[in-house]
Amino acid sequence: AQAEASQKAALLSAGISMAMNTTAFGLLVAIPCLIFYSILQERTNSIVDEINESVARIYQRLVIGKEKKG
Repeated sequence: AQAEASQKAALLSAGISMAMNTTAFGLLVAIPCLIFYSILQERTNSIVDEINESVARIYQRLVIGKEKKG
């Protein structure tokens, strides 16, 4: 009965160790991915803002040109 308890403890210990290693590896992958995503999202937002500003300028020129002709 004693050997079974020690074997159970060893199996439990191995399982916990595996779970901790898996979690650590997951965090090592997830954290850089999260940083990369944040940088990519910031650049995307910057490009979208530039496009919106350009569209607004073009729209104003079209409206002003139409008013001068009309």
